[in-house]
Amino acid sequence: MVVVVNDEDDILRRLPKQPNFIGEDNKITSAVFKFSKADKAGDKALSINILKLVKELSDIYNPDHQKLVILKAVVPRSCGCDCVHSPIATDYSHGSIIDYKDKYRKTFVSNCELYA
Repeated sequence: MVVVVNDEDDILRRLPKQPNFIGEDNKITSAVFKFSKADKAGDKALSINILKLVKELSDIYNPDHQKLVILKAVVPRSCGCDCVHSPIATDYSHGSIIDYKDKYRKTFVSNCELYA
């Protein structure tokens, strides 16, 4: 069943610990929102997780190898993107930021924070 993502919902973006996307001052770099191999760059979609659908954080990330940043779904929507639930076989909480463009990275970074 596909779930509606509301503006006030929290979305998570996974990032590897290496390279380090978090500066020494704990400032998150805009590289967090660059297309990765897991993203559908051709589809202009960034891979995310929808926090309200995550049963256990350990289901979606490994703290030994990854970090998580969090932001509200309203942030991408304010840039003209949409946040949709797009579950995959191994991850029910998986979602996508649709119609994403690199020019939105600074807006996303200024509105996100380190979650885990």
